[in-house]
Amino acid sequence: DLSPDCLMPTDLAVADVTTTTASVSWTANSGESAWEYQVVESGVAPDATGDTTSDNTLELTLLTANTTYDVYVRANCGTDGTSEWASVSFTTPCVSYSIPYFEGFESGYTHASSVGGCLSQESIAGLGTWAANNTLTTYNRTPRTGDWNAYVGYGNEDWLFISVDLTADMSYTASVHARQDGSTASNSDITISYGASASAAAMTNTIVPATGIVNGDYQLISGAFTPTTSGTHVIGIKGYMNTSPWYISIDDISIDLSPDCLMPTDLAVADV
Repeated sequence: DLSPDCLMPTDLAVADVTTTTASVSWTANSGESAWEYQVVESGVAPDATGDTTSDNTLELTLLTANTTYDVYVRANCGTDGTSEWASVSFTTPCVSYSIPYFEGFESGYTHASSVGGCLSQESIAGLGTWAANNTLTTYNRTPRTGDWNAYVGYGNEDWLFISVDLTADMSYTASVHARQDGSTASNSDITISYGASASAAAMTNTIVPATGIVNGDYQLISGAFTPTTSGTHVIGIKGYMNTSPWYISIDDISIDLSPDCLMPTDLAVADV
């Protein structure tokens, strides 16, 4: 039975979260050295009793990536009974993508909602974000391939981040197809960069500098880069759209090893 002499743990904290593990600690308030705990996915009701432990800090294992969990802990005070449950929530990160990587937005997204899941975003200007699109075709928002793409509206500057595992001294090519619904390239541009974490401040390595896009067919924005270290890197795609006129659309993002034979670039016609 619950006992007022057995106080609930406080200050539950989660640390060292990985895709499959986490550490949970708390403050004991009844001088106890034994506890019960439960770990359930968010929204799942806990059982009446939990597993026993004498560990504080508690090491959690066998978790699933990209999952939100609720951890419940209560004190076992012996003859004074058990306390009420204390709880804390946390989310495990996504597993980094492997190469080759491709994103056509064809599954896992909700129409007109921010692109999320294992892709993250950071807004630099404006209130909009990259949104998934399944039905809108106005203002050049028709997908390039399939039934889905993503778009961001006017007056916005937004990053879309992708975590991938890369090998040092290997050449990779990052690409995205993009277009807007205005004819002036100064209205809108796409930048591709990479860094150590999913933040604008970390995008210190430019793959493709800001490149203007215009009305009409999708344009291929592509560049090669060679990381100097192995491990997880974050590729960022930034879209900028001023207030004239409306939208940037992107589709068919890819990150892959660079081919040995590169296509020509900067095609230009003169003296016609």
